[in-house]
Amino acid sequence: HYYFNMASWRGVVLLELFGGMCAGLDMLLRNGVRIERYLYCDSSPVARRVAQHRVVALSRAYPHLFPPSAYVDAFTELPQDVWEIEQEHLVNAGAMEDTNPWLVVAGWECQDLSIAGSGLGLKGPKSSTFFACMDVIRTLQRIQEGHPPAYVLENVAMQHNNMSAHVKRDTRVVYALLGEPLTVDAAQFGSYAHRVRNYWTNLASVSELQAVVQCVTRVPGRTVDSVLDEGRKAQPVMHADRAP
Repeated sequence: HYYFNMASWRGVVLLELFGGMCAGLDMLLRNGVRIERYLYCDSSPVARRVAQHRVVALSRAYPHLFPPSAYVDAFTELPQDVWEIEQEHLVNAGAMEDTNPWLVVAGWECQDLSIAGSGLGLKGPKSSTFFACMDVIRTLQRIQEGHPPAYVLENVAMQHNNMSAHVKRDTRVVYALLGEPLTVDAAQFGSYAHRVRNYWTNLASVSELQAVVQCVTRVPGRTVDSVLDEGRKAQPVMHADRAP
């Protein structure tokens, strides 16, 4: 309750690792959370260019929640390679002095954990960034001991990848560090495509989150054909859905 009270009163410092198109920022603004300061990290120059336009658009859409002052140094305060973020960078970014609660939103790279990926697991060049992500969170927890940061982490439903022994082993590693995830299909929340993902957070228990998810009913009648360009249509279904 303390974290939510502080967040609603003061706003949050949002640190978005593997920031991509600023989905974490978009998520908070859509839910009415004020962003006191925004810090972005992504090693892709293309993603950064898109994000720089995106933050301006979101600021214009939510001027009272996300003023321009919140993202003045969003792309320069921290190294853009998550492996390079050290304690001194976080301290210099105000992690020891901020009275606003910090929130880390991150979806580390999934290519080596996905059933459609390499199967190398956490030793792969992409998904090994999980450990860099954990280092950032642990460092923040250490230097913000009195008011620890919140986090929302996302990745593929790796526990359903039965194609790779590496991934099966590393699923246990991730669970040992973060606990059991909440597994959600985006289609349940109105997406036009199935996207099954795991989520971990220290803001609520999995059982509480699952109870909320079970109350969500997909809007009926939504089909992929309704959002495709003229002359295009979805391919016919070749087999029934498999769990999950």
